[in-house]
Amino acid sequence: AGNLESNCTFGLNSNTTGKDGVTPLGDLISIICSYDTTKNYTSNSLAKYFRAIGGSQRLQWLIDSWMQQQNQSMGGSYGENPPYDLSYTFFNESNKCSVIPDDSPAISNTLSIFT
Repeated sequence: AGNLESNCTFGLNSNTTGKDGVTPLGDLISIICSYDTTKNYTSNSLAKYFRAIGGSQRLQWLIDSWMQQQNQSMGGSYGENPPYDLSYTFFNESNKCSVIPDDSPAISNTLSIFT
């Protein structure tokens, strides 16, 4: 999983930095959901970015425990590299933390929409 250098106790209300300066993480999630390309990011590259932040093992844990789908997997690797310009340091008004990205091999995607 991604390796936290400090305790990250905040989430999508935080920011990172990229080619456009301060970038809210929530805006990056909106790009994934809408497939918007106006910021020159792709949905797949940003999904890989978030996989690098959270880690493939943590993603699999969500499938196993939260979704209770022990016989399925979701690797979160979508054929593109994460955007080169986005930092792995996150901050809000009062906190800052960094993550060492998870670049482990992806777990295969076997998650079905029919379960």
